[in-house]
Amino acid sequence: MLKGATYAELCRNFKWEIPQNVNIGVDVCDKWAGDKTRLALIYVDPQENEQRYTFRDLRDTSNRLANALKANAIRRGDRVGILLSQRPETLISHIAVYKLGAIAVQLLTLFGPDAIEFRLQDSGARALITDKENLSKIFEIKDRLPGLNLMIVVDAGRQEGVLDFWQCVDKGRRSFTPAKTKSDDPALIIYTSGTTGQPKGVILTHANLLANVRAMGAAVSASAKDVFVSWLPLYHDMGLIGGIMQPMYVGGPNTLISPMAFLQKPYRWLDIISRRRITHSGGPNFAYELCVQ
Repeated sequence: MLKGATYAELCRNFKWEIPQNVNIGVDVCDKWAGDKTRLALIYVDPQENEQRYTFRDLRDTSNRLANALKANAIRRGDRVGILLSQRPETLISHIAVYKLGAIAVQLLTLFGPDAIEFRLQDSGARALITDKENLSKIFEIKDRLPGLNLMIVVDAGRQEGVLDFWQCVDKGRRSFTPAKTKSDDPALIIYTSGTTGQPKGVILTHANLLANVRAMGAAVSASAKDVFVSWLPLYHDMGLIGGIMQPMYVGGPNTLISPMAFLQKPYRWLDIISRRRITHSGGPNFAYELCVQ
């Protein structure tokens, strides 16, 4: 915990030795997987069914996906688009891409085909992980993306030209040696909104992500003893880094619900906080306004 009575004192006392090698996928997941029972994630779907994942579950599943990506010629430094809604596969995809040493390109599911095309083209994405709900958008633009060589789809069914996400996971080997990425290696690309011009890709390195989760944890004194919940969308940096990565970094269990489930019934958020004895959660101003209406 940082020490200091004022902000100026906190700044003076702050010191962080940046490690030469950092892999954020290892730091938020694999380091806790030695305990096979340590709970990482409780996903509550829109029908309020629960799926539970330990850190070991996430490590092994992301290892299998990383092996599947590697078997399909995705290499360190390649860009991998992630166009998924609020679901465990989104988190698994991010961890797998980071451990492979590839670069995740976060995409918003509300985007239309043109917005998706621009970001995939601009980033030079060689692979895309999406779901069947968004697949039609990709088929509209696929011919204009010659560099997009691989598409992995959640619930692909018998769709031609794509690989099914969970079939890839099932076929992948459980063991995987994470890339020894340097601290300044790119890990994630998030695009600006493009309100005043073309969207611009912002590159976050492994050290950038590590610094974020460490700083957030220090600000709220988070530890493995804490319990978390988030409904913030995973396509947003606060939802991904603050809502998921930070709790995983400190090793605490986290409940994930969808933004739509919260918006439809804000009480769900408060109910989970009460029933699960949540110690840490958060949201923008409007979330609290909805709760008191």
